[in-house]
Parts: sequence; C-alpha cells; structure tokens
Amino acid sequence: MKKSIILLLVLTMCSGGAEQAQIENTSQNENTVTTSQTEDTSTTSQTEDTGEVINHMSLVDYPAKLYFAGDIPTEVHSRVEYAFSIIQEKLGKYPVEIYFVGTDESEKDNLSNLFCTNREEAGNFDPNDLQFNFRDFDDCMNFIDERYFSEYLRSGLETEQRGYQASGNKGHNGQFEQRYHLLVWSKPIGFEVENGEGYNIEFRGVFHEYWHVFQMAHMDFYNCSDKDVRSTCNFDFDSIDYLVGGTWLQEGTAVFKEITILQEQIKIGNLKNIQGDIFQDFNNQYFDGQRVMEQCPGMSIRDITYSDPCSQAVYGWGAWAAAYLTHKVNDPYVFENVYYPKARKAIGVSETPNGKAYYQSRIDFYTTLNETPESIHKKGLEEVDRIRKQMQAIVKQVNFKGNMTDFIKFLRTDPQFYAKTPEQLLKHARNIAKKLDEQLPRYFKTLPRKPYGVAPVPDAIAPKYTAGRYIGTSKESTDPGYYWVNTYDLASRPLYAIPSLTAHEAVPGHHLQGSLNNELPESIPKFRRNLYLSAYGEGWGLYTEFLAEDMGIYTTPYEHFGKFTYEMWRACRLVVDTGIHAFGWSREKAVNFMAYNTALSIHEINTEIDRYISWPGQALAYKIGEITIRELRQKAEKELKGNFDIRDFHEIILEKGTVTLPILKRRVNQYIEDKKMN
Repeated sequence: MKKSIILLLVLTMCSGGAEQAQIENTSQNENTVTTSQTEDTSTTSQTEDTGEVINHMSLVDYPAKLYFAGDIPTEVHSRVEYAFSIIQEKLGKYPVEIYFVGTDESEKDNLSNLFCTNREEAGNFDPNDLQFNFRDFDDCMNFIDERYFSEYLRSGLETEQRGYQASGNKGHNGQFEQRYHLLVWSKPIGFEVENGEGYNIEFRGVFHEYWHVFQMAHMDFYNCSDKDVRSTCNFDFDSIDYLVGGTWLQEGTAVFKEITILQEQIKIGNLKNIQGDIFQDFNNQYFDGQRVMEQCPGMSIRDITYSDPCSQAVYGWGAWAAAYLTHKVNDPYVFENVYYPKARKAIGVSETPNGKAYYQSRIDFYTTLNETPESIHKKGLEEVDRIRKQMQAIVKQVNFKGNMTDFIKFLRTDPQFYAKTPEQLLKHARNIAKKLDEQLPRYFKTLPRKPYGVAPVPDAIAPKYTAGRYIGTSKESTDPGYYWVNTYDLASRPLYAIPSLTAHEAVPGHHLQGSLNNELPESIPKFRRNLYLSAYGEGWGLYTEFLAEDMGIYTTPYEHFGKFTYEMWRACRLVVDTGIHAFGWSREKAVNFMAYNTALSIHEINTEIDRYISWPGQALAYKIGEITIRELRQKAEKELKGNFDIRDFHEIILEKGTVTLPILKRRVNQYIEDKKMN
C-alpha cells in the first residue's frame, strides 16, 4: 500500500516544471572571501500539463547571498549558485545568507569577520537586547566562530580525512528570529566534481535547508500575552506555530521536498548529470524512521520534538506522512499553495497577532518614551518637510540649474567632491577632527582623559563596512579610542559629508560621550557605566551634528547640504518605520519614499528598508533622541535667556552617563529651575 502511494506521488510530482534559472555571478575578492548573489528572477513556476502559474508568497524579493571561504574551489561556486537559483525560482526569494566554510583556519577567520560585518550593517548589535542580537563585534565573532564556523571547519576536515567524497550534507539553518536566515555549510565536497559521488546529496541539502527558509518566512511567532502589559510582548518559541504544525511537519516536509524537487528537476532537464531514485530514497527514509522509532515504542511522530531520543524519526516517517497528505489532496504543491499561503502577506509587525501591542512595546523600549506610532509618523513628516526646504535653499544658494534630483546627481558624480587617494580622505577627516578638538573647551566643562585617533577601516572588512565608526576602548585599556574612516571605494565617500560624520563618530559625538561614560566615578553602579541606550547615545550623536554648526565646522554650502542629507536620512526613518509597522506600507512604498527624499544609493536604501522590516522600532531611537535634546536646549535657552550657558547645559546632559529620555527631561527641567533661583 505504501509503495502504491509513493507511485501516485511520483506521477503527480513529476508533472511540475520550472524554467532553468540563470545566475549573475557578482563574485568579487574581499581579502580571500568570495561573495556571490543569485540573479533576481521570477518567483513563479509553471506546470507542464495545465499551464497553471503557481505564485509562491514572498515577503521580500531578496536573492540568496552566498559567501565562500577562500579555499573553496571556484568550480564549487557556480554549482552551489545554480542549486540555490533552482530552489529560489520555485519557492521565492527570502533574506538568506549562506556561508561555506572550508578547511583552512585563516580563511575561516576571514569568513567570521565578514559575517559580523554583515551583522553590524544589518543592525544586529544591541547590548540591551541580547536575546536576539549580539552585544558588539567581538561578541558576534566569539559566537559565530565558536558555535558554528569552527565546528563546520572540523567537519570538513574529518570528512576529507575519512576519504569521503560527499560532505554528508553538514548544514545549519537558523537566526530567523532576526528576520534573516543563516545557513552554514561544511566544505561542500559533493559539489567539487560534477556528477560525482554525493553530488545529488548536496543538491538535496540545498533544497532541504531552503525549504526551512520558506517555512519560517511564513510564520508568525510574536506573542503578547496581555496587550496592556507591553513588557510581555516577545517572540514565542513555544507555540505550535513555531514548529509550523509540529516537528514532524517541519522536518518531514523538508525531506519530502528535497527528494521530490530533485526528481522533478532531473525530469525537466535542469539536472542532466544527476541520477536519482525516488523509490529507493523513500524506502530508505521509511526504514530509517522505523529503526529510530524502536527507541520510543508506542510514541507517535505527531508528539515527537527535537529533544526526544527518537527525534530523528521525524525526518524519515515525517517524509512519508507528507507524501500521504500530498496524495490525499491530489495536489503536489499543497504545502506551497494551501498550507503556508494562509499566513500573513504584509511586512509590518502590526499585522501579526497582537502585533500593534508588540510594536508599541518596541517603541517604548527603543525611544524610552511613550510616544504613539501616529505621533512619531507625524513628527517624521514634519521633519522631512522642514529639512527638504533647507536642502532646496542650498540648491538655490549655489545657483544650480536643475531640480533637487539633478543636484544630488551632481554631488554624486562631480570629482571635486571626492578624494583622489585614501591618504587625502584621511587627512581631510583628521583636519576636521582637529578643528572640532579646538572648539571643545568653549562648549564643554568636562572633557575625557582618553584621546582618540583617526584611522582607516581595516582592508579586510572595508568593502562592506560603513562610512565611519567609533571604536571605543575600556577605561583600563592603554589604547586610545579610534574614529575609523572608510577609504575603500573613494567614489562613495563624499568630502562634504565628512564634517557631519566626524562630529558624530569622534567629537563631540561618540568618543566624547562614550569616554566620559567610561570615566564615571565608582559611586555610579557598574551597570550604569556600561549601559547604552540608542535613544540617548545615538540621539547625542545626531545632536552633535547640529552642534558642529555652532562650532563653525561647516564652511561651504555643500558641507551644509551634507549635514542636511544625514539629517534627512534619520528623519525618514520615523516615517518609514512607522509606515511599515503601523500603517501597512509595502516595501515598494518605503523604498520609493526613501529614494525621493534622501541622497542614499538604491543599494543603501534597500539595505536600510530590510533593517527596518526586521528590527521594528530600533531606527526610531536616533531622531527621537536628537529631537528631545534639541527641544530641551531650546527650552533652556528660551526660559533662561542671558543666563543660559551652553557648557552648563552639556554638563547636565552628560555628567550622569546614559539615562532614559524621561530622566534626561527631568534633569534639564530641574537645571532650569535651579538656575532661575540663583
């Protein structure tokens, strides 16, 4: 009976077809790590018999990003890329990063560095949300290297030492809680020789793991047990939804799909050099499941979880159960077209169960205020309008013949705005930093003891690193802090943006604030001295870009425009983040809003939008923090008039270290009252 079911299954599955996907190899050498991305192709497949188009839901259009250690042969790259292009063509494109670890220790280290650089750019560092994020770059490196990359390097070495052709399909699928998928693979030996031993196993592994990506992209696992108690809103990993209907369905359908998709692709000619026996594969799965289930007599696979001793049975017997369900409904695509599409299609977190409460909890957490999405959205639109008028005034001031779009294009392409050598860019940044240094005593009573240097971003990580970053050190360290300036790809590093960048990352921005925080007296608890809140820290960083104008750092209209460009970017975050998560904005609408209002490249905009989708509320902290500090200063200036002292004001902001915005408001209000009485 079971074999007849499988025979019917084969007859139905083999009717499906898909046109051969193409690959655009955008490989580039980053140190020795190689990056590739599959081409953006259609996410539909078409059955041969009926011509019916099967639309697979895609939350984002995101070609797979493949990262290879430098010792992985180039022949492997194209075969891996092809495998992922096939499965993405069938199931849709989701945020997935795949890292292939070889057998060379130094190349593994380069890969770890690249992974953490990607995490930094994606906004996955947050010392206050360690359940789902990394504390910092070092925390990321320790985690990924020790938990994954080193393990998979050892697996590849052991495989080679045992003389096996195939890698045994050693792979890991996870990190979906951060709204990207991490796939880690040992050296894919089966891909080294086309049509070699293990070649079909490697393809099956790609199909299996990507099926999990497809599953997780259709899941909702937010839970707010009480919408009025916002602190209870969190990810729920215990619900049945997390297991996509149960462990057997999660893994059983993955095995079922890896086998049947391979057979399908062989039939339609996409995998001409592969031989597969679907009958033998399913027989093997059945007997594997039977053998494992002997460890758990009387237990149903419906009840088995990953922690049970017989958990491996969910793979073999789960595949048979998936085959049976497919046969019963007479639809080879039942899971793609019936089961998963009932999940939500919107990208905003508010569309999930109790999602509005969850989003409000994120707003409360990251801004440290009780603002509503409506008030933040309105505030963002007002800021965008204000800043755009200031930008237009600059265009008029320089007598530019053209509109704003033309002006931005001019700024992006005219050689006068770009350094010709890395040394020239560094020299410019150091010059601005020194000009800021000399102004500090006029604006601050207390200055940090620790100095800082200006240095280039290390070559190994520069290609995918931000324009600049502050690298702090502990109080006990004899090393200075560093303001890193990215000298890679000089055509994307405009000189007119350097004053804002320097003020933000060096002084009076992150170096000054962070160093003063490290140097707080022992009377302040250690957790306070180590605390970092984005609303305070990044709010201060943005405020210092404004303060740099008082210091006379912006000397040309173009540098003023650079300041407004940075400010507009952060203002747009208020509109786009709330638009996505509270007002039902599509990804396309969010991209278009950013493209119209900022000078960011489309690549940068897409990266930003992916960040906002995956991290609700975090991007709100920057501008909300800046607005709060600027409003407090305006209030102090208005009420104190001639008695206002900018040095006193900054002392109140910084002297107690990191605090929430409500506490900061109370401190400034008390300062105003005390000043009035004296």
